Amino acid sequence: MLLELHPDRQATGAALVAAAADKPELMAHCRAGYRELLDELAQLPGGFERSALVLLAVNGLLFGELLRLSPYTSEERSRLVKALVKAVDQCGRMQ
Repeated sequence: MLLELHPDRQATGAALVAAAADKPELMAHCRAGYRELLDELAQLPGGFERSALVLLAVNGLLFGELLRLSPYTSEERSRLVKALVKAVDQCGRMQ
């Protein structure tokens, strides 16, 4: 399922949080990449705010899975992903 963490990778979330807490400098590359992505989103016809909200929603779903906090069933997650795909399409077309 899209945006659902494979069971073999569930420990990854705990490791990521531990590494970021212990050595925040390890996240510098991730922060720089995230900034680049945000700058690209600002150029989309749908505008920065709409695009950033979609990105935040996707990140929320991913991190919820990564940290094993997600309350969504597979069906609910699937519906959310479909809604996000529709929102992404709209970001590229409208202001």
